[in-house]
Amino acid sequence: MRDGRCRWALAALALLPALPALAQSAGSQIGYSGDGLSCATALVVRGARTASESARAQRDWMARHFPGARPIEKGFTRERGRSYELARIQPQQGGPINLCFDVTEFDAR
Repeated sequence: MRDGRCRWALAALALLPALPALAQSAGSQIGYSGDGLSCATALVVRGARTASESARAQRDWMARHFPGARPIEKGFTRERGRSYELARIQPQQGGPINLCFDVTEFDAR
């Protein structure tokens, strides 16, 4: 994420559970689409009412899919009219994983 682009070399990963997944966040029904492994397949949080609710939903998704992972780095980029939050996390097992969340709906920058 040093160069701010969504081009990452990803280590081989176990398949993520089927998406979209549904979860409860701040009392609202939150849905997700995409797998988040690149900006082309970014995780899009659906149903969040505010930017902070969207951020909380992102953290909830990471905690469910990568329990115990610790954040390494965060970033932000814009590509082709879309805005993305980038997260690099270190799971308890295996190498670091890069995730991309489409935050265009809540981008206030």
